[in-house]
Amino acid sequence: MVVAARMSQLPWRTAILVASGGLIYMLPGAAEYFIYDRPAILSGEVWRLVTGHWIHYSYSHLAYNLTALAIIGAIIELQESQHFFLVCIVSALLIGIVLLTFRPDLHYYAGASGVVTASVVYCALNGLSASGSWRAVCLMVLVLLVGKITLELVRPGPSLVGVTGNFVVVPLSHAVGALSGLLVFSWWRWRDAFGGFHDSTR
Repeated sequence: MVVAARMSQLPWRTAILVASGGLIYMLPGAAEYFIYDRPAILSGEVWRLVTGHWIHYSYSHLAYNLTALAIIGAIIELQESQHFFLVCIVSALLIGIVLLTFRPDLHYYAGASGVVTASVVYCALNGLSASGSWRAVCLMVLVLLVGKITLELVRPGPSLVGVTGNFVVVPLSHAVGALSGLLVFSWWRWRDAFGGFHDSTR
């Protein structure tokens, strides 16, 4: 019982996601099958809307994104683990759909930065209900993140992402990622409040 309780507290969801990204990067040919590829998606390979976020163009691209995901994922899981997978799946799917709809010029996309952004927003919003220094840190993170995304949207880099390693940031993915984190947070807060209302009326 004690061992099971300790195992349940480990950030295993984060470990699975990070390990998946690393494994796909190392497997020859895997990136071509999982990357966000607009023509392939429109031909029916819809899984790429989600799996493309676990593809990376270079080792540094991989290291930056997965390190960030490992840190923020572990924080979320150690605080309350049950929603981390939901944040990742919702953000990955929503980003993919938005890019497919509003960026017809974007043939390829890869990287977990949008999912990381969603996780950071979700974690920081949860932290606002805490007290002391953690609440202040979370508030500062949200302010800085809003400023960063706004600056990216106002002064975007080149619009196309290449598959040769010479890639650029896609600001829309970060904006949609932040919105995804807010949506999941708001949904669970509404669900908890609505459920609590019904429980209190029984």
